[in-house]
Amino acid sequence: MSADADEQRINNLYIFIFNPDGSVDCRNYISSLSASSWTGTIGGLTCGTGKSVAAIANTDNTVVDITREMLDGIASRAALDSCVVNLRGKFIERGTNFLMTGVAENVTVTAGSPVSATVPLTRVDSKIRFRVTEASGVTFTSDDWRVVSVPRKAGMMASRTDLCTDPAECFDTEWAHFEEDGKTFAFYSLESVLTPRAEIPVTAGTYEEQYALREKQDKTPTGAGIEVANGDYTYAPKTGTCVQLRGDIRYKDASSGVEISTDVVYTIHLGGVEGVDDYNLLRNTYYTYNVKIVSVDKIIIEVDSSKKTEEDERRPGAEGDVVMALQIKELDAYNEVFTLSFHQSNVDETMTWDVNTPFSRGAAGEHRPCKLHVSLTIIDPEEAKTVALEMLQEVGVEVLLYVFCADVVKNGDAVEGVVIESKAGREAILAKTVIDCTGDGDVACRAGVECRKGDADGGMQPPTLMFCMKGVDVQKLRDALVSQPDVFDMDTMPAEQFRTGKFITVGLRNQIRKAEEAGYKIPVARTILITGIKDDEIWVNMSRVSGVDSTKPESYTHGEVEGRKQIYELERYLKNFVPGFENAWREKVAPFMGIRESRVIVGKYILTAEDILACRRFDDAVAVASYPVDIHHATGGDCTLHWCEDCYDIPYRSLVPAAVENLLVAGRCSSMNHEAMASTRVMSTCMALGEAAGRAARIALEEGVRPSAVDVEKVREELRQTGAYLR
Repeated sequence: MSADADEQRINNLYIFIFNPDGSVDCRNYISSLSASSWTGTIGGLTCGTGKSVAAIANTDNTVVDITREMLDGIASRAALDSCVVNLRGKFIERGTNFLMTGVAENVTVTAGSPVSATVPLTRVDSKIRFRVTEASGVTFTSDDWRVVSVPRKAGMMASRTDLCTDPAECFDTEWAHFEEDGKTFAFYSLESVLTPRAEIPVTAGTYEEQYALREKQDKTPTGAGIEVANGDYTYAPKTGTCVQLRGDIRYKDASSGVEISTDVVYTIHLGGVEGVDDYNLLRNTYYTYNVKIVSVDKIIIEVDSSKKTEEDERRPGAEGDVVMALQIKELDAYNEVFTLSFHQSNVDETMTWDVNTPFSRGAAGEHRPCKLHVSLTIIDPEEAKTVALEMLQEVGVEVLLYVFCADVVKNGDAVEGVVIESKAGREAILAKTVIDCTGDGDVACRAGVECRKGDADGGMQPPTLMFCMKGVDVQKLRDALVSQPDVFDMDTMPAEQFRTGKFITVGLRNQIRKAEEAGYKIPVARTILITGIKDDEIWVNMSRVSGVDSTKPESYTHGEVEGRKQIYELERYLKNFVPGFENAWREKVAPFMGIRESRVIVGKYILTAEDILACRRFDDAVAVASYPVDIHHATGGDCTLHWCEDCYDIPYRSLVPAAVENLLVAGRCSSMNHEAMASTRVMSTCMALGEAAGRAARIALEEGVRPSAVDVEKVREELRQTGAYLR
């Protein structure tokens, strides 16, 4: 595999020396490496011939489940050869910990003589890159891509055939956007070696015609005219990995002169390098697919792999047919041929139509990496509220809005309910388990749980009142950020970040300085702008009100009044100093301030910044997070960020109060110190903790135990089964 520096790096190395009979002669573990090779001395060897040396690099990573402790338990060569790698989650990305393995055979150890053995290491993964272009006169606007049937496991030391034949042993990725150029994307996959459902018959025609059958599906008439339902692939294995590309295609049909405009989905089974029956992704192999979009039913695909021979490179192009519903569509292809399928059946090329998708309900319009803030997911907040309420109603949850926790019902050390206050007066709601997700720890505080606020001096991170600007010329803003990075300076993010797709700006410090020199009062040192759902919509995260305590109504009120005053000044700053805002207007203001910090409980475990920066693991982990320790200073101005190298665990004990029973506390008021809470306070982490608390409460109820005594492993297993990532 053609590899960059990260793909070659060895961080740790586990070495076995086996005797000819397969027993272990000795073993060594070398930690804290950072290189592409290792040369060293291994002690404890016995003399003899016919020995083998096996090496495993980069154990204990976050992607696969191979650990040093597991390798310590291996007692023979056969046991090592039978090891299977399992993904820890739904991963198609890698960092710097690529699992690599290798074996050197027939090594001789002679007394008094140096022993030399070179072990070539190969990655268990394959790497796949796509580049999509258009034919002349064709415009293909790529929406996104996904991978279907990604294998969850593979042989560790060598290829294993048909290891993932059950769809449950694979997963499909979420739709993802192309890279910033809008044309390329890349991903990794564990090795997949599969036997086709049936061999493509030689009698089907020429070699080129056989390629057209790679994507053939069984068709079943539906009884509605000529419509048919797609069934299993005729030849492709059930778990054969494929890539789907979707987008909008526009062109003029040469034969009819009709303007074509429609949404399409292309499906491409991977493999194909070794012939028509090859549906494999081989370890340590770099596959490159060049896809040219020609028409609704015609694509040209060239595939190359790092393991192809010169002779293979000269393989002639192939032409065949695409079977689409009951229609036969012509397909041209070169090198290895792949066909395509549609989500729509029997496409009428004279028609244009809209496809109803979850995006019409305000689902995430985009999720993309962001070097400063880890990731960015754009949703419609108003529609999200509606969908959330509908989901609660569907499962029978009784929702009460506009109520506050006024007190709790306690029996000894156990909370047995909450007292709510509303326009109807005071009412008590009894419960076997209470979960406090108030953010401010209101229930916990009234239950007598020890709570803390802020840093050693009581200083808390200031809140923000978000607002939205409409009528922004976003393209003008993009062009300024890309073409004048010295003027419109950004914190750590390259200009390419802003060319396409949704983005978040963090920077423009030069502009703020100019505004302050002109007499503007800006409460922050950085301009923070986030693209919204609409193309001309920008959300602004720039107000900061120091000294606000959201648990005190007079302080909370002061914060919101002051926040609204700041918005007027910020709006004026944007219109006069930031390109694209000249004709924009303030459309809406968030209904509440975003509170970063107030009460946190003292739980059975207090998560610390040291835990976060050390990427610490816990046996009772119920959530994994990676947001930096992002401390907005209590006195205002700038902020301080500290990054962990990977991700960290949050233990279940941080949801359990130290001295009060029948109560779980989730969200930013869980048991964290001031610095740790600066990382855990973000939405995705709070949602993960809320889910863990809810599942724990139900399990505790079913088993008749208090939530503090629940079997956490059952909680972890249920979270995994529902798609949560746990290390």
